[in-house]
Amino acid sequence: MFFHPVNILFMGTLIFSLCLIFSMNTWVMVWLGLELNLLSFIPIMLKKNNKYNVEAGLKYFLIQSLGSMYLLMSFIFGFLMFSKGVSFFILVALFMKMGAAPTHSWFPSVIEGLTWPHAFVLMTLQKLGPLSLIPFVLMNSSSFYIVYFYLVSSALVGAVMGLNQSSLRKILAFSSINHTGWMLACCCLTKLYWIIYILVYSLILVPIILVLYKLQLFFINHVFKIPNFFFNIMFSVSFMSLGGLPPFTGFMLKLLVVKELINFMTNYFILFILLFSSFFSLFYYFRLMLYYFMLSFTNSINFFFFNKFSFFLVMLNVSGIFILVFFYFI
Repeated sequence: MFFHPVNILFMGTLIFSLCLIFSMNTWVMVWLGLELNLLSFIPIMLKKNNKYNVEAGLKYFLIQSLGSMYLLMSFIFGFLMFSKGVSFFILVALFMKMGAAPTHSWFPSVIEGLTWPHAFVLMTLQKLGPLSLIPFVLMNSSSFYIVYFYLVSSALVGAVMGLNQSSLRKILAFSSINHTGWMLACCCLTKLYWIIYILVYSLILVPIILVLYKLQLFFINHVFKIPNFFFNIMFSVSFMSLGGLPPFTGFMLKLLVVKELINFMTNYFILFILLFSSFFSLFYYFRLMLYYFMLSFTNSINFFFFNKFSFFLVMLNVSGIFILVFFYFI
């Protein structure tokens, strides 16, 4: 059960570690916050004790330890006054910790061994720490080319690698990698658009994870188990919003980022890659929806199901224009 006291305890320390990362002004304390974040999340991953969780926890620990080693190496370079090497190693460590391509191979395999609530935490909360540090590194260095490389790699890998997947966890993992490319593009902007992006992305992901967790769906051929009409609508609308189909919330979010990138960048190649990758990701979302609708006609559908929280989640995806306009003018 996700709301077990042990989970609540370690989720509290995980949120405290994020607050520590956001508020500290020295890299040593930031590193301490990242380590506390790691030590808080691993017991949450291992709450359900089976070989898949243990394997996922071991992989996660090893890759995060490697990222911490790169951070410590950057501190040594900074102490020796090698300023050019500092920003490079810091950014590589942060990209490795958040699962950006090409250092992404651990991310889908770790998510494959997790339960849906823990996978949601890995795709959202665990990205907050590294994402918050990237703009500060870019403020004091000219390392935009490294961010551009990881941005393009994440967008393309997340879009292409999701095409041949039958596991829903891997599809959402590669979708998260694709959205990481958009988040990195937001980090290059002067305003804190990455906060808006990951917040709205998390809200879009909530109804999908809720349906998949409640019905214990893990593969594409399980989607026919969705039993009632309102779950059908919530699942479908959320996936279309996640893919950026107009006029849903995900489309308005990407439209806001595209508008700011046009004003910020003189080279439109990166913007073209982001838009091109969105078409690929939208393709495998539609493939999933087509497979789902073909199977759903064979099932009995209960049209009388109603849930206020589910209704709120659907309206959140439909009313994206008003949400994004509110964020744009504050």
